[in-house]
Amino acid sequence: MVVKIEPITIDKLEQCIDLYMKVFNSEPLNETWSYEDAKERLTDG
Repeated sequence: MVVKIEPITIDKLEQCIDLYMKVFNSEPLNETWSYEDAKERLTDG
């Protein structure tokens, strides 16, 4: 399997935020990431 790693860019930021929330807010983690918190985490803002 080939894995391609790409940097998070502004044009892909929305997709990354949605994915981050989907993964961490679902089973088995069941965390409570908001859009704003996920965006801050991913942008180191």
